[in-house]
Amino acid sequence: MNIAGFFRKTQIKFVKKEQENGDVYSFYFSSKQPLSHIAGQHALFIFPGLKGVHIFSLASAPEEDLIRISTHVREGSAYKQRLMQLNSGDTMTLVGPVLDFVYPDDAHNVVFLAQGIGITPFRSLLVHAKSADLSVITTLIHVDSSNHLFQSETKELARRAFYPNDAAEFTDIVKRSIDHDAIYYLSGSPRFVKATKQTLASLGVSKATMKSDNFIGY
Repeated sequence: MNIAGFFRKTQIKFVKKEQENGDVYSFYFSSKQPLSHIAGQHALFIFPGLKGVHIFSLASAPEEDLIRISTHVREGSAYKQRLMQLNSGDTMTLVGPVLDFVYPDDAHNVVFLAQGIGITPFRSLLVHAKSADLSVITTLIHVDSSNHLFQSETKELARRAFYPNDAAEFTDIVKRSIDHDAIYYLSGSPRFVKATKQTLASLGVSKATMKSDNFIGY
């Protein structure tokens, strides 16, 4: 696990927010100093004077100018409401980026399995693959009950992309897309990740080829 990022702190400035769909918003930040960032990583975000931290997957790729996170903004979360109240120029502290939900050096064939807002790190990985001209074959299967976040963008970026609306359709597509030479990335609620791992294992996929990202508090 890449933990060096836990010792890096970067002051960032809020630039803007955009409503994606429903209660999902993207928040954009700038930084004076370059962010040491690998596509697919997370970062911890700290508000001055507000207790606690929140970890977000970075939706932005290293090649993009602004740091971007996307999240549900629900009532009852003081942290999320504080995000909504940010004004241009307001500052926060970013700790990281951290963790190893990234392309391995020898990546050739990868399958991204996402649920809902779990698509966030995959946007970063797909944008980076195109920007860096990586010779990686990418398949995306993103399940959501309604609007699929980043659909128009990820459809263009992935070699193959599927957008099922329920668990049964998702499982059917996964079964038809099995490639035992691929690395599988799973991102969504803990329940989704656990169930998808079980499905992959039942289809003969080795646990060693699965990388997971549990969205705690999904």
